Amino acid sequence: MKAKPETNKLSKIKNALSRRGRIVFYASCIFTLTGFLGKYSMAFELTAHFRMQYLFVFLIAVVFWGRYRKWWWLSAAIIVLIINAAVILPWYFAGPDTAVIDGASQIRILLSNVHTSNDNYADLLALVERESPDIIVLEETDRGWVRAVKELEAEYNWAEYFPRADNFGITVFSRIKVNEFSIERFGGSDAPSIIADLEIGGSSVKVIATHLLPPATPSYFRMRNRQLEQIARQAAANENALVVIGDFNLTMWSHYYSKFVADSGLKDARQGFGIEPTWPTMLPPLYIPIDQCFCSKNVKVINFKIGNRIGSDHLPLIVDLAFPEK
Repeated sequence: MKAKPETNKLSKIKNALSRRGRIVFYASCIFTLTGFLGKYSMAFELTAHFRMQYLFVFLIAVVFWGRYRKWWWLSAAIIVLIINAAVILPWYFAGPDTAVIDGASQIRILLSNVHTSNDNYADLLALVERESPDIIVLEETDRGWVRAVKELEAEYNWAEYFPRADNFGITVFSRIKVNEFSIERFGGSDAPSIIADLEIGGSSVKVIATHLLPPATPSYFRMRNRQLEQIARQAAANENALVVIGDFNLTMWSHYYSKFVADSGLKDARQGFGIEPTWPTMLPPLYIPIDQCFCSKNVKVINFKIGNRIGSDHLPLIVDLAFPEK
């Protein structure tokens, strides 16, 4: 007796899905391992950023192989699942600095990479009104964005603009008095960073708002790493409280991220609050955490969260920090 056409069609679909599933499984295994080799290659580093996605693949694989009692496959899936979980779970369980601090000045910083081609200005302004940050860092601001956010000067008396049309414009607003704004270009790049020197609770504080180059080409990859090196050196030499915030175009699983933290002596404000991915909003299954906030050890992190979409390819970051009084 011949099989029914419907049965043959269903069997072909199952086989095709099985083949694609195995390809995804193999690729995720390989990328899990190559992600640890980012020191040696830009391509390897790119595979480091999708740990959450690999974890999801292996969770599905464990359920699937376990159901069908494919013990060899199940064992492989569990091993690689554990490898990815080992670099993800600590971000959720390491305790943040949320203890009440007597005599500390608390501030809120909002970071938003608004995207130059995004003209959804109203959502950004509504976010500012809702979150009421003390310092605002906007990235990828062109002249259109500068015109749109100029009204914030009514509440934020200190502002510095550096508009550009190439996705590397940057703007900083502050309610807190800024003693000096300066522009610096790290690592030989033409991309500007804004440095604000201010006082919080009687203590001198430096805020570095930066936007590192994306590792889209080998030359950009090398220049981004030089940017990281120069910022790390400046952070290590700084004796006062320091906050470095911006689109770093790398995640916590990059070799160069680990090197930056070790060389700078800074801590990641995300620690204890989870992964909180920020990009790309147009492909939620591929979300990764490339927007970062680092601070010196004497700064306490009260809260770290992501904001709602504002039409950009990035989600905003909102960070609450406390600075001990002198």
